[in-house]
Amino acid sequence: MIFPILMGVGYMAVEYLTFNLANMITFNVMNNPEFLMIFVGAVIAVFGEAVGLLIRKVIKN
Repeated sequence: MIFPILMGVGYMAVEYLTFNLANMITFNVMNNPEFLMIFVGAVIAVFGEAVGLLIRKVIKN
């Protein structure tokens, strides 16, 4: 189950390294990353894995 954790880290990093980074550079402030986004991304990844597994089982039967 490392995949959802990695996807959660990626989900948080994408937002932090794009929009927040541009905002920090423009306004010369330092924003902390939102670590809650790791959990949100992991939940989304687990949901996607479950849907994919369900679809695969339906197609096989």
